Amino acid sequence: MPFVAEDRESEEIMPTKKRVLIADTDNDLVTRLAFFFEDKGYVTTTAWNGQEALMQLRSQQFEVILLSDYFADAKCEEIWRAIHRLPGKPTLVVLERLHSGPVMVNKLSDMSGDCVVRERSAYLIFESVHECLTSRREMSVQV
Repeated sequence: MPFVAEDRESEEIMPTKKRVLIADTDNDLVTRLAFFFEDKGYVTTTAWNGQEALMQLRSQQFEVILLSDYFADAKCEEIWRAIHRLPGKPTLVVLERLHSGPVMVNKLSDMSGDCVVRERSAYLIFESVHECLTSRREMSVQV
């Protein structure tokens, strides 16, 4: 009987990559964050404004959502309601603007965000989010 090599890779079940939505009006920040996440194996979708974020949330399922705390074209509460209607519970990371105060952070935390990250450096944001995702516990990070 001839020897037949088995292709073990095709038999193994490859883990599904986590899908990430990155929604912010800062194009440079969104682009850099998408690069960092894709480099670590995530599948990213970007939204450049609130209405686009709502459209993406209604058309796809995400395991991780990075969301700005402000959009000129949509109320964050409307976006939060859309997130809470999603099947499953995606990890929600709020990208807090530098001018937001503690009142906004408390409001966002009350709305059950998993992480609150102060925007400064895309790499530091990515590192903070990655830490939050690997720890899977609620935390507030200020970088």
